[in-house]
Amino acid sequence: MATETQRPDGELSDSGLVANDHLDHDEDPDVSSATVDATGNNTHTEWGGDFPTPSGDPTVGADLQEFRVGVIEFDSGQTGTPQARIELWENGALVRAGTDVNVSIYAVLSFKWNANELATADGSLVQCKLFGTKSGGSPSARNTVRIGHMEWNVDYVASGTTHLGAVALVGTATLAAKGRTTLAASAAISAAGTLASKGRMVYGASAPISAIATLAPTGGLLLTGVASATGTATLSATGTVLKIVSGAVALIGSATVAPKARMTYGGGVSLAAIATLTPTGGLILTGKAALNGVGTLAPTAGLDLTGSVPLQGTGTLSATATVFKTVSGQVAIVGTATVAAKGRTTLGASDAISAAGTLAPKGRMVFGGSVGIVGKGVLAARGGIIFTGSVPLVGSATLTALAKREMGALVSLFGPAVLSPKARMIYGGGVSIFGPGLISATGTVTMGAGIPYEPGSAALTDTGGGDAALTDTGDAALSDTGPSTATLEDL
Repeated sequence: MATETQRPDGELSDSGLVANDHLDHDEDPDVSSATVDATGNNTHTEWGGDFPTPSGDPTVGADLQEFRVGVIEFDSGQTGTPQARIELWENGALVRAGTDVNVSIYAVLSFKWNANELATADGSLVQCKLFGTKSGGSPSARNTVRIGHMEWNVDYVASGTTHLGAVALVGTATLAAKGRTTLAASAAISAAGTLASKGRMVYGASAPISAIATLAPTGGLLLTGVASATGTATLSATGTVLKIVSGAVALIGSATVAPKARMTYGGGVSLAAIATLTPTGGLILTGKAALNGVGTLAPTAGLDLTGSVPLQGTGTLSATATVFKTVSGQVAIVGTATVAAKGRTTLGASDAISAAGTLAPKGRMVFGGSVGIVGKGVLAARGGIIFTGSVPLVGSATLTALAKREMGALVSLFGPAVLSPKARMIYGGGVSIFGPGLISATGTVTMGAGIPYEPGSAALTDTGGGDAALTDTGDAALSDTGPSTATLEDL
């Protein structure tokens, strides 16, 4: 037997707490007493996390597995005493709940369990939840639980296969281990060669895969070098993590990387033709991601990019859950390439969209730099769009928000370019319209600086019930078709 400590690498559930994610719960609760605050003193709280796959199958035996979570009461000035309990979950289903205990000063709660309670022996689907129960009562008695860091102390069976040199699999060759498989040098797989471990796979160098070769562990896959997949080659992990610490992943043809949990890339990802990255957990890229043809990045949980992302042809980045985020770098969208997230989209640098390229999340868009839209490029958020830099629109480019829009700098419209939110517009800088450029809002338009117009058919239109001030310094058409008190002035 061997032991190790696993900490959350993804979020299972979150309720009653202020904004947070798994990074607020992934430290040692005995070292850090930091906790996430509740939204109020009269609400139940809950946070659940996913864990990486252990290095070996969790050992069966009473109380050999242990969850530990830091907690503290919301407000020591309240008279009520809240309670908390830890629960064992697996693949989204409750396995067993612990006992409720009173919570006051900071403490680390413990919940021990037996690995024979799991349906998946390798522990790849283990999850933990901490529930805080409010005390209720009069206003002075109401209290609840703040939730801190979480860990899983794993007792596991140490077994596996370690290769310190190169592994070359040709034809229908197979390498199958039930524990951890470690390759310290390159592993070349061709034809139908297969590396199939029931535990975790670790690669210390490059892994070239060609034809229909397959890397398919049921635990996790860790690559510290370059992974190159050609043809219909497949990298498929059904456990917690597919991670590339440093290096690139090059997918060509119909090559696929498809784990059922979180992907983390420390280098570039190049996808050509119909190559696909499709985790059902999350995808984190800290380097450059290049998509060509119909290459697709499509996690169902979230997508986090800290480098540049050029999309060519019909390349697609599509997150169907929480976050599509670019902290620093550029997103260049060309042709019919699409960035489509159902959560918040944050872009920290310039973003260039040309032809029919589209940025269309169903949540909020936040831009920290300039956005250049050419041709029929489209920015369309159902939540709202916030710009802190300039936005030049050329041709029939469109900015369409179904909610609030805020711009902190200059917006320039050329040709039939359109700004058309269905709610409120707030501009902190100037707006320049040339030709038939159009600003059309069904709510209120508020401008904090001058609005210069060139003679032509440029128009400002307010069709809602706001009190927008629409000012023309040229020959633009000004109109208000809603029951508002708008001021229409031609200078």
